[in-house]
Amino acid sequence: MSYDIDLMVRVSHLYYKCGLKQESVARELNISKYKVTRILKRALSSGVVQIKINEPAVDSFKFENDFEKNFNSKGCFIGSKS
Repeated sequence: MSYDIDLMVRVSHLYYKCGLKQESVARELNISKYKVTRILKRALSSGVVQIKINEPAVDSFKFENDFEKNFNSKGCFIGSKS
């Protein structure tokens, strides 16, 4: 299903930037909650919305995975310095 880019941007802005719940976005734009969900999924998959995690712990996750593989270990946790 194809959605208008302006609608994807508007829905995404209300949801991600303004912090409205999907029900509130639906009411605001007079569309169904299910349509809001589908539009948000499409916005992510099409690149209209990009989520970037800016967290030092991301490097720790990679190090944990490498450690577990190299030492045949499970449940490794390596904290990051903050």
